[in-house]
Amino acid sequence: MGADLEGIRLCVNKTFGAKTAEDRVDYQYDENEVLKNMQLKWNALGTHLYPSAVINNVTFRGELSPANVFEAICSAYETMPYGCTKWLKQEGITINTKGSGGVKKTTLGFIVAVLVIFNCVLIYNYRKKLQKEMK
Repeated sequence: MGADLEGIRLCVNKTFGAKTAEDRVDYQYDENEVLKNMQLKWNALGTHLYPSAVINNVTFRGELSPANVFEAICSAYETMPYGCTKWLKQEGITINTKGSGGVKKTTLGFIVAVLVIFNCVLIYNYRKKLQKEMK
């Protein structure tokens, strides 16, 4: 039991910057790096505002329900686990898997090209009308 306590004390002292178990640490005045980093993250993510939840360094605030948090956690996975897909189907939430949904690249390219041509025609006609009014 004594060796376990020494190991714990060394681990805690290391968070205060101690290199060995013999290094003296003043817990009242020395800065704990782990707690300092946690406080900086806590302030940066805004989790001191309640209710809030942080999932993958994204803070969710507002009226949080377990279902909202579970959905956010499940959507963070690249390959969704079985439990998430089962729950999402049960809740009637559609799952956008790779290759389904969205717009194809060719369709998007066509829409962008049409919009660019439309804007060019619009600018051309505007400039023509402006030159006509100037004369």
